[in-house]
Amino acid sequence: MRSYAFTVISHILGIVLSTGLLFYCVHEEIIFCPTFCGIAILYFSIHLYFIQMRQVKYWRYVVDCLRQQDLIQIVRSPYEDKVMRELADDLSAALRSLRGRLMDEEVRRQYFESLLNKVDTAVLVSDR
Repeated sequence: MRSYAFTVISHILGIVLSTGLLFYCVHEEIIFCPTFCGIAILYFSIHLYFIQMRQVKYWRYVVDCLRQQDLIQIVRSPYEDKVMRELADDLSAALRSLRGRLMDEEVRRQYFESLLNKVDTAVLVSDR
């Protein structure tokens, strides 16, 4: 699988080269070449849009997991890129840490709740 940066750069380069070729063909009045250049620009643009939507879908999944406190999920990068893999690993570590802190807090809450249920406390108020 290609890296995310290479994929995006190659698509942008394809759009730029197709646009340059389109202007050259229109200037030189070459008949069918502008049509093919327009199709190439459209293809690269649509594919770049789908790549972006894949990233958005991935981050929505991560945000939904955080919102529902589904911290068991392991975050994986949709691209085999070093930076994206490191970001996914850091996010997974942060989720594990958050899950650990929430578990510790829940244990403390249950301890204090059981302590309050077992110990009768009375408050004596005297008003003179």
